[in-house]
Amino acid sequence: MDIVDIFKESLYFPTKDLNKLVILGVIFIISNIPTFLLGFGLSLDNFDPSGILSLIFGILSLIVSIYLFGYFINMLRNTIDYQDELPEFNDFSDHIVVGIKGILIAIFYFIIPTIIAFILAFVTGAFGKLGEIVMLNGQAIPDQLVSEFLLSSSIAIILSCIIFIIFSLLYIIALVRFADKGNMGAAVEFGEVFKTIGNIGWGKYIVWYILMGIVGFFLAIISGILIFIPIIGVIINILIIRSYSMIFTAKATGLIYNEKDN
Repeated sequence: MDIVDIFKESLYFPTKDLNKLVILGVIFIISNIPTFLLGFGLSLDNFDPSGILSLIFGILSLIVSIYLFGYFINMLRNTIDYQDELPEFNDFSDHIVVGIKGILIAIFYFIIPTIIAFILAFVTGAFGKLGEIVMLNGQAIPDQLVSEFLLSSSIAIILSCIIFIIFSLLYIIALVRFADKGNMGAAVEFGEVFKTIGNIGWGKYIVWYILMGIVGFFLAIISGILIFIPIIGVIINILIIRSYSMIFTAKATGLIYNEKDN
């Protein structure tokens, strides 16, 4: 399957089961109740100034977010297994367990570039220059110090972004390998992750990655426009756009992973 076919199928796929698309949207609403209320000009403080409701819904949001991540991974699994349907929602415990494992994999992959980013900030002198600026305590900052800080921080940021992109490329395949094999060990086998990408084709994979970013950008624009439409825009954004984006992403990711066998 070429890249165009992958995106055609993935963009169409969320519309094949509108019931599950809407149910997924309702789950998104549950995980974003405070945001949803703000769309109506309300906040939890209107109902409970003590903040207890905020704590309860914060915990609920965390649990539902884990559930959604697990559901996303199980969507990947269905695509990998060539199942042309979305998983059922009622296997709550499985989605939660899979979601927790997925979060641990994400932490593993992104803690490394985070540490490297901090090291780069030290090596380039960005932290040192920032410290000098802070020590001035509101005094006029010399132009040379500003220039040195901007240069060092720019270098650190650019290098950090490159590293994060590289680890993002690896993480995506690692997560799909976890969905495919069913164990976390498959996600941290770096050799196999690189081998899988090699079988897909680095060029094809990077093109797919860039196009995913472009589609995500346009979906973000649509979402940004909708939130400015009172009430109905917020409902459509959370109920439809987020669930559509999630299903599309899972389908496209599973399809590019299956290219390893072609």
